Amino acid sequence: MTQIVPTITATTPTDYAREIEKLNFAPRLHVDITDGELAPSRTVNLNQVYWDENKIIDLHLMMKKPIEWLHQIIALNPNLVILHAESDDAHKNLPRIFEHLRKFNIKCGLALLPETSPENVKDIIEISDYVLIFAGHLGYQDGTADLSQLEKIARIRAINPNVELAWDGGANVENVAEIAQAGIDVINVGAAIAKSENPEKAYQRLNEIANEHLPWKFMPVDSPLKITASLGLISPENQPEKFLMIKNYRRGWDAPGGHIENDETPEQTLRREVREETGAVITNCQEIARASRTEQTGQSVFRGFFREQNFVPSDEASECKLVTKEEFLQMWFGDDGNREVWRELLEKANKT
Repeated sequence: MTQIVPTITATTPTDYAREIEKLNFAPRLHVDITDGELAPSRTVNLNQVYWDENKIIDLHLMMKKPIEWLHQIIALNPNLVILHAESDDAHKNLPRIFEHLRKFNIKCGLALLPETSPENVKDIIEISDYVLIFAGHLGYQDGTADLSQLEKIARIRAINPNVELAWDGGANVENVAEIAQAGIDVINVGAAIAKSENPEKAYQRLNEIANEHLPWKFMPVDSPLKITASLGLISPENQPEKFLMIKNYRRGWDAPGGHIENDETPEQTLRREVREETGAVITNCQEIARASRTEQTGQSVFRGFFREQNFVPSDEASECKLVTKEEFLQMWFGDDGNREVWRELLEKANKT
């Protein structure tokens, strides 16, 4: 599973207080600290940051001389400290710093700027718990991701196959799937979450997109899963063996459904989405399972029926079609391994 971790880059204590409160929904946070030397910008310093004890904090120190801040780092007791390969005398200082931090059960990570070759810091990667591939604008959010940096993944894994591998720089809904599928474990996200209208929804959506390559798992309808979307296995009342599919402009053939808006229930979401996408009105539906790729967030799966009618193309769906179970699986998944996982649920739906 790929983790999405929101980033805090605050220039004043007031900004920091606002950001940590705004991102309180996330269990893990990435806090940027710059000294104005390694990075051109200057953020709050280590004497001005704090967090709740239950938070997992990754402290990213963009500093030339991190060794001067060891006492503050230890007092803060983060989950992880990320230091730069480009800091002063890194080959000599970072192993010593790592050794000292580990006495306090603090994990140690190494960040690589785009110009830094993994092979040139092989000795430090070998002793790191975490390696950060930096692909943005150091010390700032809202940059553009340099996806050519993904080629470093295999080179880092060849040096340390067990390291937690992270990405920082320009991740958003357009590229997060590519970054995740390349083999990144942790994607740190700045502006795409912090500057969105609804940071929590943006976080949930990025998690879902990043983990779409993972296999689906089904859970009972009373599972304590955070439901963010609804999906329908929908049939005409007079043809229960056929299933409705829509042709989405972006994703191709898909089952009807969508993301929960405002204070909707999952069932209200499904009814609205089917009506908006096809013009059809659901007459009866029942939740039969909850589906998830991450075991943190997921979607409610409904079995539903509608009175057959002429479908109306919409802004979201250019075409609708009634298909058999096998056609449904082929059109939606092709040769994807998830095809067999969903077959069992479709068979259950046919009996409902």
